[in-house]
Amino acid sequence: MSQVRLVAALSAAFFLHAGCDKIDFGDEGGITEKDSQNVSIGEVDNSDWTVDENWNSDEKKLFDGFLFSLDGGKSSRIGEVRFAFYPNPVARGAFGRLGVGTTGTSGLRTQLRYVIVNRSYKVLQEGTMGGAGNDSYNFQTSLLERPIQLDSDQFAKGRTYRLYYVLYGSDINDNKVFLAKGHGDISITK
Repeated sequence: MSQVRLVAALSAAFFLHAGCDKIDFGDEGGITEKDSQNVSIGEVDNSDWTVDENWNSDEKKLFDGFLFSLDGGKSSRIGEVRFAFYPNPVARGAFGRLGVGTTGTSGLRTQLRYVIVNRSYKVLQEGTMGGAGNDSYNFQTSLLERPIQLDSDQFAKGRTYRLYYVLYGSDINDNKVFLAKGHGDISITK
């Protein structure tokens, strides 16, 4: 009888711990709905596409390769910063656009590292924008943007995923400094 209680207690502890390591997307799927021109079309999640002050250890581990601390929300070396992803929701296999706009970063070449994860923090896709590549400046939205194709094999229809980002700068000597970090949720259309 005591073995049954022990197994039940261990099982309950496992499931309680496992539940703590999952992302809570919040009400209504936790996304900020945008059309293909970055215009709001519905629900708004005020925690998305902003600067995050604190991250838990799972979130910090997604960016282990950086040689600077991810503590704090925004560096004093940057003025205003805006982030966006649209359209949202986005069709599986289609392109979404990730955008960033900054002021007050004189002398720094800004770059953004992003990671898209599922509810359990499993990395499904990652990349960097800024510098070289497929980035372009959108005069209509005033954002530096990069198209991101959501690999149809990685993303399930009707599911929500989280995109984490770290904005950093490189000076003339290529020394990298932390500027800001945050997240936003992306939904795949049904």
